[in-house]
Amino acid sequence: MSNTPTAIRTPEATEVPWELAQVTSPHLANPAPVIAAKGIPYRPNANRLQNLSLYLPKTPQTASLIGTPANSLPEHDSDLVLPRYHVHIHGSAWRDPDLTSASIEPAVAHAFSATDQSAPIVAVAS
Repeated sequence: MSNTPTAIRTPEATEVPWELAQVTSPHLANPAPVIAAKGIPYRPNANRLQNLSLYLPKTPQTASLIGTPANSLPEHDSDLVLPRYHVHIHGSAWRDPDLTSASIEPAVAHAFSATDQSAPIVAVAS
């Protein structure tokens, strides 16, 4: 397996920067800090529902991405046997236009909270 960053293939993706964010869950006392790139279009001329969001745990490595274009994922920690990515595929925006790529944020808060690191996830895509 290669440690080469995974490219995000749409031209518009280079315009979306990584940013410091916080995600919350009603089941956690505190928000979880994350590095996020939100609203990345996954096709040319995408509408507001044709995008994805990427979430990374806040670490010294991921914090260095803040302000840079979200055009690749960082290399995973070599101590892990395999990178653990969580991909949340949601449909039904045609039934509920409030269902967006941000709908995963409560689960991201749990995945990246300091108290829940039994099986670390290195990135979440929604």
